[in-house]
Amino acid sequence: MKARLKSVQTGKYLQGIFEYDRTSTVLQANGLGFDPMEEYTLLSLDGTDLVHGSKVVIRTGNSYYLHPLNGGGSSVQLSHWGSSEQTFVIERGSPNGGSITSGDIVSLKTEKGKYLTVHSNQKNRLGAEALSAGTNEQFVVEAIETKGAPLNVVAFGDSIVWGQGLYNRDKFTYLTKQWLQVVTERPVELFVFAHSGATIEPSDSNDSFRDKQFAVASEDLTNLWKPIPPGEVNFGYPTIHQQVKSAAVRLPYWHHVSPEMVDLILLDGGINDLGPVTICRPFTSSQWIMDKTAEAGKNAHEMIKTALAKYPNAKIVITDYYQIISQHTSSMLLGFLDWIFSNPSTSSSIPEIAASSQTSSFLPDEGIPDLSPEEMEELYLRELYTKLKEMGSFENLKAKDTIAFGAGKEDQGNLLKAMSENTRLFKDRMNAEMQKIANIFPDRVTVASCRYTDTDAVFAPKSSLWSLSGIQPVDPVWEKRLEDAKKWGKTIGHGLAKTKLASIGHPHVAGAKKYAEGIRLALHRKGWLVETHGLIKRIFQQLLNREATAKELEFFHIQFAQGFTVKDIVRFIGMNDLFRKTIEGLDDRDMVNKIMNAFLGRMPREYDYVRWPYITQSGNWAVTVTEIIESREYHERFGEWKIPSSGRNPVEKGVYVFQYKEREGTVALDCVHEEMNTGTAPLWRHHWTKNWSLVEPFTHRGAHYLLGYKAHSGEVFIDQYTFDYDGTRSLWKHQWTSNWSILQPFPYKDKQYVFGYRERNGDYFIDQINDDMVGTTPIHDGSWTKGWSSVQPFKKGSDVFLFGYRYSDGKYFIDQIKSDMSGFESKCSGKHWTKGWSIVTLFYGADGEVYVFGYRSRDGDYFIDRVNDNLSGTTPVGNGRWTTGWSRISPFYWNGNVYLFGYRSQDGKVFIDKIRDDFQKTENIWSKHWTTGWTTVIPAFMIEE
Repeated sequence: MKARLKSVQTGKYLQGIFEYDRTSTVLQANGLGFDPMEEYTLLSLDGTDLVHGSKVVIRTGNSYYLHPLNGGGSSVQLSHWGSSEQTFVIERGSPNGGSITSGDIVSLKTEKGKYLTVHSNQKNRLGAEALSAGTNEQFVVEAIETKGAPLNVVAFGDSIVWGQGLYNRDKFTYLTKQWLQVVTERPVELFVFAHSGATIEPSDSNDSFRDKQFAVASEDLTNLWKPIPPGEVNFGYPTIHQQVKSAAVRLPYWHHVSPEMVDLILLDGGINDLGPVTICRPFTSSQWIMDKTAEAGKNAHEMIKTALAKYPNAKIVITDYYQIISQHTSSMLLGFLDWIFSNPSTSSSIPEIAASSQTSSFLPDEGIPDLSPEEMEELYLRELYTKLKEMGSFENLKAKDTIAFGAGKEDQGNLLKAMSENTRLFKDRMNAEMQKIANIFPDRVTVASCRYTDTDAVFAPKSSLWSLSGIQPVDPVWEKRLEDAKKWGKTIGHGLAKTKLASIGHPHVAGAKKYAEGIRLALHRKGWLVETHGLIKRIFQQLLNREATAKELEFFHIQFAQGFTVKDIVRFIGMNDLFRKTIEGLDDRDMVNKIMNAFLGRMPREYDYVRWPYITQSGNWAVTVTEIIESREYHERFGEWKIPSSGRNPVEKGVYVFQYKEREGTVALDCVHEEMNTGTAPLWRHHWTKNWSLVEPFTHRGAHYLLGYKAHSGEVFIDQYTFDYDGTRSLWKHQWTSNWSILQPFPYKDKQYVFGYRERNGDYFIDQINDDMVGTTPIHDGSWTKGWSSVQPFKKGSDVFLFGYRYSDGKYFIDQIKSDMSGFESKCSGKHWTKGWSIVTLFYGADGEVYVFGYRSRDGDYFIDRVNDNLSGTTPVGNGRWTTGWSRISPFYWNGNVYLFGYRSQDGKVFIDKIRDDFQKTENIWSKHWTTGWTTVIPAFMIEE
């Protein structure tokens, strides 16, 4: 089952926080469930549907597995494998029969009997500490609808396929996965076996020895669980051919995917068989490069034959190489060499073999016996450094940092030119070898071009490759890479320096996107996995509400094959007569409706109409379409490849303020953005029926609701605010008795209740709101004294209390609600404040204590009291005087501070004040004027992440 897991307690979704490597990291309860990293596959090991008691492994959207921390700790981590040793038992909240489906509430128990929990006081990190089902974390299973079986993508190769220096989310393998999920509407699983430094075949006995120690040797099951070096650290093992062989064993054991289930293989290889430094070395002969690439091509041929045999249903896309150094490479390259050899901390750990000062004396291309390829490359670097130093190439380097090849002394220019020619020669020859293989197997193998030119070379002004900032690498993972290198035996010297600077010459974020584009074009060209006609048909239905003609299908199919994205096609249609004809004759408002629905899949918000008031004039519709397609909202929701559609509207971080006008029925929702000083932004305006006297917001299991009531008629409703469209969705309507003056929803032990009170006669009730929000169940009722103008629930510890205040005489009380909701226990009674406080409301401070804010409309006085720890009353902590007449003031908590949101009905003035940490005064943050007449103005809920 493909699903998201949402915490019942917090309403947050589990989200993987991934670094560059394939091990460790924790999970966090974070986000809102809209990120691919929050999608999980629950795999039953019992061979049946998921039921109460099933053993499962939990795989994240990035092919990691969730399991308790090795060593018996209480934390939870991710790893790159899953086995029967890393299982959970899934338990339904109520263990009835039948399969577990979307909406079921479940718990996850480890094999040691501990339940998965979320520690909200520890940055929401997961642990496995709870010992009983009564204290565990519960999750709502939200099944993700998919069309068809998963596509399984496997990546073999060297540092380029691995994605040296990149976060997972930026690697072209992951970008390809995301794209395939969008265009095929199928789940896609990605399994990466590529790593930095991998050769096609072992280059010497040393690598074979290391393979026996650490890596899986072919189909040898005894080595299945031996450790693997982190992919970011340069090692020649496992070789790419070994990756191909061993994955056929690992995939079933680790990922429950048979070799026959693999759909696509991304693969490269060859550069490490020659050595990138050896290729770039100006003294390396052209003939040696041609001979070695031919040898690498033969090895690649055998490797691909193995892949075709072991993965009989897979298509193979070989990614090509690029020219590392070109005439556009700047002399920053010299600075790179100068730093390596002039820095004492990087002095070589191998015996120094001095390069001759005579330019005619060079180290042999074939290397030196008893030295590994890595050690030989260190010597080649030293050789080049020595020659350039003799030419004065490192003198006044800063003054020459923009000088390109051929500048300076003739000998230096010739050396740099030779480096450029050698890298071009390797690129051309190796790519040709791979193309020959693709030509032999045209039905299953193709080459994807990254389409780099010589301007993309390293240290070029428009480079697509990682560079340096001073003497530091600029990739985001170099510190972790260096740390891992030390753990895995990289010694002080050039081996460690090389690891630190390993990203240089590899595709950066934009460069990886070019590779992903090349893979997309190759698949489009071959017609593999992706059916472009289906994409075009869906675009036409969304934008034009009609079928595409055969001619249109063929035209846009060609555009896709030439590199167009879905966004490019959407833009083309939107700016063309194809779309213009659908909006001819519409007025301004209807045209905005049509355009927003077509390109964003939603109805406009009020400020959208304000933004484009004259859209029908002078072709303004085209400007509007362009603005929408290039907007942040379009980018975040659809990117380059999603087809605009209805669904979750973008969720902005902030506080959401609900408003209602009782006399005319206008209802609205505004967002106060996290900066607070920018005020409110209108999200939508609608009309309800009139005369709802009470509208109270509440949040349950992460969803946001409104409870509404008409005092004169007794009508009652529950609506849910949904991010799927603007407005609320009706869940329940009913008829209660009339004239209830107070309705207060409150949570208790994962259930939602409502307290009601009738001021004129003292009647009260407690109902439980049903879990599905369809109706309430009576729990308790009775009668108090009459006249209480404010009664509010609050929580202290695990108990719920009521705080009541009477306007007419100033009396207040604190009662505890019994745990079975059967009545109350008095904690404080007979206490008096002064009378006439028109607003009395509770809030929680940053210290976790409960406070009371009071305001008197007739004179503007206000106060802040703290509720005593023993609930014996309140203690004054602050007071002051404002202007008079404020009709609504509501506290809310945001980012460690308490704010007040106020509204005055008579003139429409609105404000946000921050309560000082000492509670003595308030500080104005923002103020403005709204329209008059709002009877309900209240911060309804907040989105914090």
